Amino acid sequence: MNTSMREGASGPADIDMVSSSHNFKNESSDEFELEAVSLLSTNYPVEDPTTGPASSSGLPNDSGAVDAISKPEDHQQANSDETHTIESLRSRVRVLETRLRNQQLESHQEIDYRQELLSKLSDEVNFHKWRASGLRDNLYAAEHSLTHLADEIEGHKGYIKQLEQKIKFLTHDLRITRCGYEELQNNLRVAQEGTLLSVKRASWVPKDDGAVRNEFSKLEEKLKAWAKKNAVPDINALRPLSNEEKVEITDYLEKYIFQLNFDALLNKMSPPLMKRFPVLITHSMLAKYIFEEIFDNPFFALQHLDTNSKAVRGNAMFGLYKTMINGQQQHAYHIFEMQGKTNLVIVLPSDAHIWRSQMLRLLSTAPDSPSGVPLLSAQVFEKFSTKMAKNFLAGPIRPLLKANEAPEQQRNCLLQDLCHIFYTAAKLSTSLWCQRTNIDCRRTTLRKMKLFYHKNPLSTAHRLHHLDEDDDKFDGKAILAIIQPAVVAYGNEDAENYGKGKVWSPAIVLVDEGN
Repeated sequence: MNTSMREGASGPADIDMVSSSHNFKNESSDEFELEAVSLLSTNYPVEDPTTGPASSSGLPNDSGAVDAISKPEDHQQANSDETHTIESLRSRVRVLETRLRNQQLESHQEIDYRQELLSKLSDEVNFHKWRASGLRDNLYAAEHSLTHLADEIEGHKGYIKQLEQKIKFLTHDLRITRCGYEELQNNLRVAQEGTLLSVKRASWVPKDDGAVRNEFSKLEEKLKAWAKKNAVPDINALRPLSNEEKVEITDYLEKYIFQLNFDALLNKMSPPLMKRFPVLITHSMLAKYIFEEIFDNPFFALQHLDTNSKAVRGNAMFGLYKTMINGQQQHAYHIFEMQGKTNLVIVLPSDAHIWRSQMLRLLSTAPDSPSGVPLLSAQVFEKFSTKMAKNFLAGPIRPLLKANEAPEQQRNCLLQDLCHIFYTAAKLSTSLWCQRTNIDCRRTTLRKMKLFYHKNPLSTAHRLHHLDEDDDKFDGKAILAIIQPAVVAYGNEDAENYGKGKVWSPAIVLVDEGN
């Protein structure tokens, strides 16, 4: 048996080979049996009943025996032939037995090989069944994953539809904004045409820095006087405050105080500061409101203009102004689209400040007409001041004021005094914004300035600290609160040097006097 046949891979070809080998063994066995029968029949012919005694080539019959007895030589010759024939048959039988044993051995080996091959085929069939089962599981998992992905795709499609709807709404709002901008441009164009000749004839003289600093000093004194007159007298008056009222105060002064906890801030104060704490906090809240609402926005009073057109929001103009300034890095920004064409205006920082200054000068100048009243008239400032004062008194400042329990006449007097302060601040702010300098009131917050140094021009200690001009004993100390923010101006009337600042009014701060 060829060993290479046993070492080959199992498969359909192996099954055919096993079948053909089995047929070959059966045919060989039949061939050996036929050969043995043929040999016996040749040496010992059998008598045919139909034909009578065998021929002379077969075994001797009775008459032959008689003849053999009668002839000894013939008998001996016959015995010798028979002996030779028997030996020949025995030899042939031994050969056949040997061949039969070999054949049986090969048959057993073939059976073992077939059983081993069938075992391998069975293992391979089981392996393929196991693999098919795993592939089915993978297929089920893939189908589940595809279903999940299909659900996600549907969800994303829904989200995309929402975004598309939102884009439509934003596009609609943008269209409305552009229409409002065009209307605003038309109104401004009318104002420019009406006052252009007056502006050419009028001369605008900016205030010098000394005069501006003097104006801010006067405003500071007004704020202090109002706080001292109207705040509760001492710290004991604040003890009935609820936690909600304390939180309102600290939240309002979030960028101006070191501690966002009212009681913790109070405990940080030295005895002189603690005694005047209600007045100090009232001054700080009033200063924050005035400087952020009036000095930080050059167009604060536009919504109160006396015109036949729709009121212009100060925030809209201020936003346009800030957009022009923020476009300085690219030196260009998108203004509007009209009739499918994009209009770009090249803008430098100096151009933005000149535009703002010129716009406010136009609004503050009386036109060449019989009325002779500018758009930013005294009535506009009075209306604005009254509204601002009422809003301030309705805010978190309420529990700090004595007028809560005062007669109505005294409350009206408090309101009138406050309106006068707002009016003064509004006039000062407008006159400064009409200049080409840029004003910044947000540089001094506790996020940017945490420690006190007496040589820092941006800040000065409150008078209650009793510091001399060159006294450095509080240098490096933490700033507890900003009572009034600083005002810093950049640039000049030539629209130059906007990177260089000058302090018009330093911040007034309270310093931690502890170790």
